Amino acid sequence: PKMTMRRPNQYWMDQMEIFVSSTIDYLTLHKLWSDQGGPIVLAQIENELGDTDIKSPQEDHVIQNADGTYATQQDYASWCGALAQRLQPNVVWTMCNGLTANNETINTCNGNSDCWSNWIVQHGQSNLIQVTQPALWTEVEEGFQIWGDDPSNPSDYFWSRDVTSITNDVMRWFARGGSHINHYMFWGGYNRERMSAGGIMNAYSLEAPLCPNGQRHYPKFDHLRLCHSLLAEIAQVLLN
Repeated sequence: PKMTMRRPNQYWMDQMEIFVSSTIDYLTLHKLWSDQGGPIVLAQIENELGDTDIKSPQEDHVIQNADGTYATQQDYASWCGALAQRLQPNVVWTMCNGLTANNETINTCNGNSDCWSNWIVQHGQSNLIQVTQPALWTEVEEGFQIWGDDPSNPSDYFWSRDVTSITNDVMRWFARGGSHINHYMFWGGYNRERMSAGGIMNAYSLEAPLCPNGQRHYPKFDHLRLCHSLLAEIAQVLLN
């Protein structure tokens, strides 16, 4: 009853360490890290932490320091980064859009055009991006459907963005010196086999480049494929 998730709360941190340790052990056992010859070159610990997430130290059962002060969300972010580095120091760790453990994790951007027009220019939220750390865009926000919304009159921009707007943002990101992007979302849903169950809809977005059933969504899929093909062609120019 005293556990508060994603806070400097000892009950939560104890359980989180068990989970993270078991996950890293599994990936290590199966040789999935890049230094073992596997495909995992980046890993993320926590996501979009804010310094105002704590309601009150007493209500959230936050750790109290010896001097009577209470631990902050930045303390929690730093603990997460130290945990990740201690358990798996041979992979690059990221922390998305918000607080970050500056010495252990790379602050990354989640968003749309604000990532190339604002975030990267200001060196991220850590002030280290393109100074001592690369610029990584971990969520190029392209849209997911809000349950019950009418596609002709969505309640939020996040329903589905025009593919030309997406590729324009991607190109501007790399023109500004960005190093990496993830499409969010590229596949419109995947709840199959062990993840499936009665009452769980196998869909996340019908507007994604790959539909929930795995079919390509034209012309969006082709447009993004051509964008990435062009980036591959000019890779040497970008790298130099």
